[in-house]
Amino acid sequence: MTRDYLASYDFNLPLNDATVDPDLPLVRRRLASLACSEGLDRGFYEAQELAEAFSRRRARSQCQGHE
Repeated sequence: MTRDYLASYDFNLPLNDATVDPDLPLVRRRLASLACSEGLDRGFYEAQELAEAFSRRRARSQCQGHE
């Protein structure tokens, strides 16, 4: 049953909603729009890489602040 449901589910629905949500900041709406063209696997890994890049940047800025 779950397999049948997921086979017909449109995984872009939440992204489509985010694209037109006036309560979201413009940058988030644009990211949602760009993400619609990505496959699930690729989108996941790219989001992971982006999160890691922000974490490294934050860690570096905190280290520089303590010097």
